[in-house]
Amino acid sequence: MRACLPSPCRVSARGRGHSRRLPPLAAPVLVLAALLLSVPMPAHAYIDPGAGPLLWQMFLAGIAGLVYQFSRWFPRGKLKKKDDDAGDH
Repeated sequence: MRACLPSPCRVSARGRGHSRRLPPLAAPVLVLAALLLSVPMPAHAYIDPGAGPLLWQMFLAGIAGLVYQFSRWFPRGKLKKKDDDAGDH
């Protein structure tokens, strides 16, 4: 019986040298998407002057929502020591 050393005697599927392969159609789809996104196309669209302030409002509302959510997850009262006057002896 031959001893299996840590060298390439037996390599599991998740061991060294294992690479994940893309599905057969993934590479052509990715190349086509890259080509379509790299070609500039004219946009026949109208952007309303009120679109900028609307985007700012959404951005600031998102920040306010994050601040509120973090204050719910990490309330300030629980971060303080429960026994504040323990050092006064």
